[in-house]
Amino acid sequence: MAGIKITPADRWFSLCVRESANWTCEYCGTKYEEKAQGLHASHYYGRGNYSLRFCPDNVFAHCFSCHMKLGSNPNDFVVWVRDKIGEGAIDILIEKRNDLNLAKFIKKDLKSVAAHYKAEYGKLRQQREGGATGKLQFTEY
Repeated sequence: MAGIKITPADRWFSLCVRESANWTCEYCGTKYEEKAQGLHASHYYGRGNYSLRFCPDNVFAHCFSCHMKLGSNPNDFVVWVRDKIGEGAIDILIEKRNDLNLAKFIKKDLKSVAAHYKAEYGKLRQQREGGATGKLQFTEY
């Protein structure tokens, strides 16, 4: 079975997730060099669901080890995400996950999604260069 294709939208969104977390694993706290391969964009609800594929509340910066640990222990991932974003945010993710029109809209408009997250990445970089530290927020498409 082939993996899910990485699009330019995926690339820019992933950079936003990792830059937002200051290139630090949100689970164990390990810091990575900018653009390091060891830090992943880890989806709570899988990337195959376009309604949530580019949703910042659904994706976290995790090192390879933590990504594998949480992926193979879904109950631990559920507890961690609940503590991280709260039950209300999870309810919103579930609503979005079930929105087939949103999924179709996003899948048809990947060029715009890529352009949006490329611009968001630029804003995050500007904040970092201006001295911002810690977790930064970025705007969902």
